[in-house]
Amino acid sequence: MTFVVVSPAGKPVLISRGGHGDEEEMVYTGLAATARALLSFADSKFQGPLRVLKKSSGRQLYFLDCPPLSFIAVTDASTPGAVTRARLALLHAQIAGLFTQPALCAMYEREPGFDLRRLLVGSGDRMLRALIEGFETRPCSFLGAVPGRVMGCGRRRAITDRLRLAVGGSGSAFGVLFDGEGRLVSSIASPMTG
Repeated sequence: MTFVVVSPAGKPVLISRGGHGDEEEMVYTGLAATARALLSFADSKFQGPLRVLKKSSGRQLYFLDCPPLSFIAVTDASTPGAVTRARLALLHAQIAGLFTQPALCAMYEREPGFDLRRLLVGSGDRMLRALIEGFETRPCSFLGAVPGRVMGCGRRRAITDRLRLAVGGSGSAFGVLFDGEGRLVSSIASPMTG
């Protein structure tokens, strides 16, 4: 399965080809340009936020518009549409959680050609790639559930208190902490989000 995320200007934000490593810049940009052309085609043929093109080869292309970003998944015929839809929604939620939806919109309003990859370098990129890898290796991600790390109540409370301080000090809406194996350690919402 391949996932492509592009900006309103057609710049690549993320391209992940099922199990393949990072792509060279030229290939990365070429795939994003192709994705943008496919989005334009899908926009002209279909209505609604999620559109599907089925090819005679059995491949299916799913397009999800979540302005300011567009998400594309290329799957084989054996992948149910509901699964792909859920995966695209999780990918969008993860990116929106990293930056907040209003901040993303503001970035692209100020500078339509903004390169979001600069902000994803490091942990953001690794987090998104781990999420995508988890689609195939951890059934719980398909359900929208995350496996929890087993630990004592006092230790989890101390970690959650530190996470709450970090989130409060950063002005973020949410805070989520995973261990090195992708298991949930703690999550919180800032008081203003509930």
